[in-house]
Amino acid sequence: MLATTAPRRQARRLRWIESPWDEQHSDWQRLDQQLPADHRVRLIARVVDSLDLLARLHDFYAGFGSASWHPALLLKLALYELDRGVLSPAQWSRDCGELTPVMWLLRGARPSRAALYDARRRLSPELLEWLNQQVLRQARAESFCPAVRASLDGTFVAARGSRHHLLDLARLDKRLALLERAIAGDDEVATDCGGDPPGERPRWMARSPQGRKNQRRRYQAARLRLEAKRARHGQRQARRAKARRKPAERVVVCVSEPGAAIGKDKSKVVRPLYDVQLVRDLDSPFLLGYGVFAAVTDAGLLPEMLTRTRRLAGPLPKEMLADAAYASVEDLLACEKEGVTLYAPVKAAATAPVETAAVAGAAGLKRQPLPMAEAKGAEEVKRYYGKERFVWDDQTRSYTCPAGQRLRRVDRGREDRVNGGGVEVERYATKACASCEKRGECTRSKHGRKIKRMADEPLVEALRGRMASEPGKELYKKRKQTIEREFADAREHRGMRRFSGYGDRQAETQVGLLVLLANGKSLTRLRQAATRAA
Repeated sequence: MLATTAPRRQARRLRWIESPWDEQHSDWQRLDQQLPADHRVRLIARVVDSLDLLARLHDFYAGFGSASWHPALLLKLALYELDRGVLSPAQWSRDCGELTPVMWLLRGARPSRAALYDARRRLSPELLEWLNQQVLRQARAESFCPAVRASLDGTFVAARGSRHHLLDLARLDKRLALLERAIAGDDEVATDCGGDPPGERPRWMARSPQGRKNQRRRYQAARLRLEAKRARHGQRQARRAKARRKPAERVVVCVSEPGAAIGKDKSKVVRPLYDVQLVRDLDSPFLLGYGVFAAVTDAGLLPEMLTRTRRLAGPLPKEMLADAAYASVEDLLACEKEGVTLYAPVKAAATAPVETAAVAGAAGLKRQPLPMAEAKGAEEVKRYYGKERFVWDDQTRSYTCPAGQRLRRVDRGREDRVNGGGVEVERYATKACASCEKRGECTRSKHGRKIKRMADEPLVEALRGRMASEPGKELYKKRKQTIEREFADAREHRGMRRFSGYGDRQAETQVGLLVLLANGKSLTRLRQAATRAA
């Protein structure tokens, strides 16, 4: 029997469409003379020319079929339009024949609208991460980016999905049932006469048979997402007091973008949104890390951002500045594991308001606190002692309360956190609460006051000490001077109030382009300044 071998796979040859003009063409030279020497389109062209795109293009282009416009050409266009705050490829297509900088940049090329949408799709998060790695590692190799100290923060950006398409489970099931009946009618009509079924459709329903099938697929994906959200909602509500629990009917999903979180954006409008995280170097203008998450809070995102920053920029900064949302025990443990010193405000222990005896009367401890508006005219509102008033003794492993009573450990367990993690917790109490004269200022519980101490509480105490020191206060002032400016620039000048495409991958692509634009411009300008100084 003759041995058979698999056919040898030929190397893929990538073919590109040539631009109509070169640098010797009279039309291009005419446009070149019209553009100022310091025009930003020239800066963006130099940014892309400094990148090595060819090494990874085989991963994103098949190598067969019709020829494509060169990705470097389309990347220049995408960065320039983003720098102008124009995010729609439809507008890019119009600019190709109307704007002088775009015509100069593309050398007379006129990509179709479909080609530009396809180009944005091919600028995937993986490709942009690789390009951002190039820029940052060049900046660090040339000593432009120390990356020793950094600041971290997040902001909410509205998703492309409409805020008017939020459905609960009952309404979603009703629409799915209508879609199923419409699709069944489509099949019957197609069998009989091959046409579209007569009759009026709801405004939300797609008009064509294929559109209705695609819509059913999206709605089914949205239902799976909604079921998962309801399950997490039930777990969270089970840990709350009954009076504070919210019904599952309040959980909704956006059917046009089910992967997005539902929360309030910067304008306090409830809508689908994503949480954009950025890490900014304190000593240079470079962004060291970024991420897009379907979340309505920054809590629990610090460990993932450390991983992304190391992957993007190399060794992690030694010091990280963040706000109070990043100061949990899980975050401190992640920083300690990576050798990063965290600076973030520690949230004070929550203290419930208590009415004075003059307002509450003899049964004041059993009544609900008065609303602030009512209490203002009657008596000053007091609050129970906070945890910071209890002194910890590490040798005896006990707390001492403001009344001088000692609280010892009564039990130990594990508490779950919203992000899925958990911490070991010890509880401390004393039997002297029943006869204590300061009970009214400490607690209204009939079981007395209990203090919780996490197993890794020393990390929180060390963070509180760093933030209270003068060097820590001076260093922390640099956070809002760096990271907040990046978010303000993105919102005001780069169109980052709402994403231009559907889904988390399109959102990640847009943020990756934003980081590439900022870092590429910074590196090119620093190189030019160094050349002039030499």
